[in-house]
Amino acid sequence: MNERGLLVGGRFLLGEIIGRGGMGVIHAAQGQHDGQPYAVKLLRAADGVDSMARRRFAREASNALRISHPNAVRTFAVGEQPDYAWMAMEFVHGRSLHQWVESEGRCDPVVAAAWIRQLADVLSHVHDIGIVHRDVKPSNVMVSGSGASAHLRLLDFGLARDVENAAHEITRDGRAAGTPGFMAPEQRLGLPADARADVFSLAALAAFILAARMPVAAWAKPLATRMFGRRRRWPESVDAVLSGALAPDPRQRTAGVTTFAADFEEAVKDRGWAEGKPLVYWKRDPASDIGSNAARSETMDLDG
Repeated sequence: MNERGLLVGGRFLLGEIIGRGGMGVIHAAQGQHDGQPYAVKLLRAADGVDSMARRRFAREASNALRISHPNAVRTFAVGEQPDYAWMAMEFVHGRSLHQWVESEGRCDPVVAAAWIRQLADVLSHVHDIGIVHRDVKPSNVMVSGSGASAHLRLLDFGLARDVENAAHEITRDGRAAGTPGFMAPEQRLGLPADARADVFSLAALAAFILAARMPVAAWAKPLATRMFGRRRRWPESVDAVLSGALAPDPRQRTAGVTTFAADFEEAVKDRGWAEGKPLVYWKRDPASDIGSNAARSETMDLDG
């Protein structure tokens, strides 16, 4: 099926493909009613999607329509045709946070704090309306502009759940839903995940942009803070804030994304970076890149 030139919903004329993922294909599009650019996500029946994928897409569309925040990618319309389901979204000029780090390297601590504040603001909003994102990661954040004034937007609510229906979700082959490395321990275990799971993921993302390395994707024991190693190269203040938000037991985790963002912003004012090095060195697999979970820490010590 060649969708280029397809008029979706009677309003959105599809152009080139600008993204692909497990939950559909994203096209650039032009609004025929206003001439403005849009991004349209399609979930195509021709791709052999199953009922679970269709339910997730419908849930993402439903959740996205409820969210109105300057740091969330806005969704304007959704619909379903015999051959595909679709979602028309704001077209964002910029690059993903993953692409930004891949290109620019480690983020300045003060800039990182400003960016984490923006993401905390939108996550607080979605939590207030009863939604848990459950997949906060660099590739789900768009960055427009540069420095502390850059505008960040959160996207992809395909794994988001209503708090009232936050029973655990497992994929067909028994794996927990989420992204290893940024997924809270309770998600990895297939347990119910509430807003505290997003606190964990936001802290993992904060560490990622400071270190410019992917967190270790797995651990043998529920010692989540060890995913960033034991050789402390950040100030103790930063380490303490990250460790609190990365507590493996959600009952002991920092209470809320806004609290974490405020604590993190205060902690990075301590500019005593030891030799300018991050908390942990990562040993790179020659066959891997920054987007690979094959990268592992040379300082990991899961046995204490």
